[in-house]
Amino acid sequence: MFVLIAGGGRTGAQLASLLVAQNLDSTIDDGLAMERKAFVDVVRTEDALEGIQAFFQKREPEFKGR
Repeated sequence: MFVLIAGGGRTGAQLASLLVAQNLDSTIDDGLAMERKAFVDVVRTEDALEGIQAFFQKREPEFKGR
C-alpha cells in the first residue's frame, strides 16, 4: 500500500506512509506507540527544523531528506 503525502519532507512522508501500512492490522495502542517513536525520530531531523524556520519566515521550505 502506498499513501501519497504531498508538500512535506521526504523523511516524514515516507515514515507516515510506512506507519499507515504497518498499522492496518494492529491495535490502537500499538499504533500509537509506533507513532510516538516515529514523531521523536522525525522531529530531530534537519528537515523538521527547516520546516519550522520556513513557517516563521513565511517562505516555502527547502527539504533535503535529512
